[in-house]
Amino acid sequence: MKKILTLAAFLILVLASISYGTATTYYVNSATGSDANTALQAQSASTPWATIGHAISNVSPGDIINVESGTYAENITINKSLTLQGSGAATTTISATGGTAVTITADEVGIDGFTITNPTGKNGIYAQNHSDIVITNNIITDIGSSDVSGSGTNYGIGIASTSADVNNIIIDGNNVNHIIGGNFKSANGIVVGFSTGNNLITSVFI
Repeated sequence: MKKILTLAAFLILVLASISYGTATTYYVNSATGSDANTALQAQSASTPWATIGHAISNVSPGDIINVESGTYAENITINKSLTLQGSGAATTTISATGGTAVTITADEVGIDGFTITNPTGKNGIYAQNHSDIVITNNIITDIGSSDVSGSGTNYGIGIASTSADVNNIIIDGNNVNHIIGGNFKSANGIVVGFSTGNNLITSVFI
């Protein structure tokens, strides 16, 4: 019980740091949306944007992006603090083609409720030198099954520290499976670590 309470309290603190200030919610729908819609229009589920990448480019730090059910053929870079909220892993899929499906290049990022696939790529979700990251209730599957590259390691979820301390990482309620190393390479489902210097990785809950 003590462990559960500690994790719950920690999750509340990290989520609070992600959704600081007055967050605005925007909507994305691959079936009914249009990236020609204005930011004001995209605050309504009836006039959403069509792609996740366009939404990320047009929201402000601390905002929430609600992604409706559908398949999104995108490789995504989250370069600002935000919450990316899917409609559930059973119905909301990010289908990437090569490289990393979801790259996190900012602190205070939440990702919840997606299936993430990347058969020709190397990674499902990857963050390097960033903190306050919450990855919950996702299915990360079919990563690297058609990867023909001959070097490197493939990851379902990878959190790395190479030049900065990393802290406050929550990876909870995810199903990570079918992570393939490709052409005689290694593969890992979830990796947190491999600091290359004197950096610390602290407050990690999996």
